[in-house]
Amino acid sequence: MRIVIVDADAMNAKFLTFVLAEAGHREIIHANSVPAALRAVFSAETDLVLLDLALPEMDGIALCQTLRERGYTGPIIFVTQGGTTQDKVRAFARGADDFVQRPFDPGELVARIGAVVRRAQHQARQQASTELRVGDATLSMSDLTFQVGDREPVRLTPTEMQILAHLMQSSGTPVSRKRLIERTWGVDFLHESNRVDVYIRRLREKIEPEPSSPIYVRTVRGVGYVFCPPEKSSSAPPNHEEPARTAAAGR
Repeated sequence: MRIVIVDADAMNAKFLTFVLAEAGHREIIHANSVPAALRAVFSAETDLVLLDLALPEMDGIALCQTLRERGYTGPIIFVTQGGTTQDKVRAFARGADDFVQRPFDPGELVARIGAVVRRAQHQARQQASTELRVGDATLSMSDLTFQVGDREPVRLTPTEMQILAHLMQSSGTPVSRKRLIERTWGVDFLHESNRVDVYIRRLREKIEPEPSSPIYVRTVRGVGYVFCPPEKSSSAPPNHEEPARTAAAGR
């Protein structure tokens, strides 16, 4: 699970990182400013944001609203010193999923994180159980088809459908090969790094106008793949590759 900690206090972030690492989480990114937070959250698929109220450029509640407005749909939990009842009300109104005040019990924080993440995953499965729409693209889970606008639907295999669903759910944000393998086949297949590339090639052959110059499923060098949706009510998209959002080094 990829977790972004947004906190200007390095000691607070270090303690949170230790608590999360002890709970088994390994991909933890610390952002100490609003620009760094936005880069961290949108440079790769992010599962959870832990957010402090006090930030240099704006308060955490404003950043929470900004994340929601820019399309981040994952869980956001405030972990902060103090905070009034009014702060909590404002945070929840701007899109927060939970509010934890310092000092906190590490075990309780880990449990609350688990509950929020499970709830978010359940909601995502329900939303994607039948049909997934991004821009002018529609992925039908029930009949395993992908369609752009009024074009003929393309039939997919169950595995191709799962991979495309993961990419569409994170539309515009790069998804790593590791994440695609974990979500499609499980952690036991992480050593088979070329498995995803094989299926991506097959998927492109089915859904891309020109598989050698993909416009929907694009490669992000050193990271993985990103889904770029066609715009609604537009003519056929141009046949060229645009650079996807650059991921942070090492992600």
